[in-house]
Amino acid sequence: MKNKNKYIILTVSLLSVLFLSSCYQNTIDALSSFKFQLAILFDSQYRNKFAPDTTIDFIDLDDYKQYRDNKDRIKKAQFIQFNYWIDSLHLANNRPFNPKTDNVEFEFIKFYLVFQEGGGMPSDPGKKLLLGTFNNVNVSNYYRNPEHILVVPEDVAKIIEEAVKTNPRFYIISEYSKVKNQQGPKESFPYIWARFDIAIRFEVSL
Repeated sequence: MKNKNKYIILTVSLLSVLFLSSCYQNTIDALSSFKFQLAILFDSQYRNKFAPDTTIDFIDLDDYKQYRDNKDRIKKAQFIQFNYWIDSLHLANNRPFNPKTDNVEFEFIKFYLVFQEGGGMPSDPGKKLLLGTFNNVNVSNYYRNPEHILVVPEDVAKIIEEAVKTNPRFYIISEYSKVKNQQGPKESFPYIWARFDIAIRFEVSL
C-alpha cells in the first residue's frame, strides 16, 4: 500500500512539474510579444462610373504609424475581415439614390487584393487574390449600412498574411457587375461614394 501511495505521489508531482513548466513557457511567450489590430478605412468617391466596371484603390501600410514602428518585428499577420457599404449614389440623371423608392441591384460586387510590384500594378492576372464576393447587392440594403462583412477565405488569408509582413503596399480592386434588368451594355452612375474597411491583426516581438 505504501509503494502504491509513493507511485501516486510521484505521478502527481511529475504532472505538477509539467503543468507549471507549461504555464511558465506560456507566460514567457506571452511576455515576448504583443498584438495590435489595424483598421484600414477606405473612403472612396468615384465620378462618371458605369456598370459593369472596376475601381482601384491603393493602400500603403507605411502611412500608419503603428505599422511603421513595428514592421521590422512582425512575427505574424492575420487578415481578419472585410466590410463594405455604399454611402451615396447618383443615378443616370444625376439624381441622388433614394433607398425608399429606387431599386438598384448589382448581380455581384467582387473585391480583389493585389500587392504592388516594382512600383506598380503587376500585369499577371494570377496575382489577383479574391477577398470575396457580395451577390445580389441591393443598394438599399447596403446604403449607409456597415454590417455586410466578408470573411476572407483561409487559403487567400494565409498568402496575404505572409506577404504583408514584407510588402506594405497593395491595391484593392472592386469589380461591379451589370445591374439587374439593365437595358444597354453600360449603366451610368455619375457619382458613387463607397466605403469599406479591412481589419488586420499583427503580432510583433518585443
